Amino acid sequence: DFERVWYSNVSPIFTNFIIMDIIITWIFFIYNKIMGDKEGLKDDEGTMLQKTMNEKITSYKYNLYVEFSYFNLIIFMGIFLSGGMPIMIPLAWASLFSRYITSRSVLQTLSSKI
Repeated sequence: DFERVWYSNVSPIFTNFIIMDIIITWIFFIYNKIMGDKEGLKDDEGTMLQKTMNEKITSYKYNLYVEFSYFNLIIFMGIFLSGGMPIMIPLAWASLFSRYITSRSVLQTLSSKI
């Protein structure tokens, strides 16, 4: 049985977790966009080889199980805790939407280079 005191004790933890997750998702997305790794595509002589470029681009692996577990965690937290903290519903939606936009952008960027 969850009482008002319990929600007042744990609400900062869960809301801060989701808020920080939204912020960190966008920070890493922007950082990866700005700091593209072109040095890794150069061979020993300093020239970019097509073989190296193809290997770097096609070796990208999308960890679907990590994204699915993250999705389940946010959905669970949003639904389970929204009875005492109604702010969890919009925060969960914003977190999932941020993750969707950044993941989709990464996949579209990489798939257009193949």
